[in-house]
Amino acid sequence: MKELKNRFSSSQSVDNFAKNLALPNRKYALSGLRASSLALFSSCCVEKSGIDTHLFLFADKQRAIYFYNDLELLFAQRDCKQEDKDVIFYPASYTHQNDAAKIENANVVLRNMALQKLMSQKARVIVSYPQALAEKVI
Repeated sequence: MKELKNRFSSSQSVDNFAKNLALPNRKYALSGLRASSLALFSSCCVEKSGIDTHLFLFADKQRAIYFYNDLELLFAQRDCKQEDKDVIFYPASYTHQNDAAKIENANVVLRNMALQKLMSQKARVIVSYPQALAEKVI
């Protein structure tokens, strides 16, 4: 995996995109990348960009979780404690979209940890989806 990441990281398109990320007030949408190539490309850009915090927003929870798991592997943070990770998942606190009354305590803890890391500027990458961002924070 490390060899593939090094080869991908030396690509001219990664260099160009990472330079463009540093431009102020820019938003980007990546397309055409399939499976784990999106996480691979993104991890290389995060490392080269020089920006402190990156937000990756996906259409649904399932896609966000797959991307988050790939990034955990690429940044070698799978075995780290949650409070030591630079890659953070920001979930909705409820379990099902239609039933906001069923709050999952583990997700509440993840949300609080993500917000604490974001406020202390220790979060490098945040992965989430619209339902989680739309939920109010107490």
